[in-house]
Amino acid sequence: MADHATTAHSADLKDLITDFRDAGFPPVMDRRNAAKLLGVSPDSLWKMTRNGEIPATRYGTGKGVLRYSLRDLAAYILNNRTS
Repeated sequence: MADHATTAHSADLKDLITDFRDAGFPPVMDRRNAAKLLGVSPDSLWKMTRNGEIPATRYGTGKGVLRYSLRDLAAYILNNRTS
């Protein structure tokens, strides 16, 4: 049997992802769009990424480019909201 908190969190996550998709946010985004979604500056998002608070994936060769998952960003928002 599923934990009620987990089930509620899962439903909240799906709803939040749907809301963001409806607002035009893509499933994977660059730092500028991810920062816009979170309401922080791109520099603040970079610091959060470096500190391990927000996951990102590096694509390409060399330095490559960082991309942020809409699902990870939505989960971060739900896990860090205040009552």
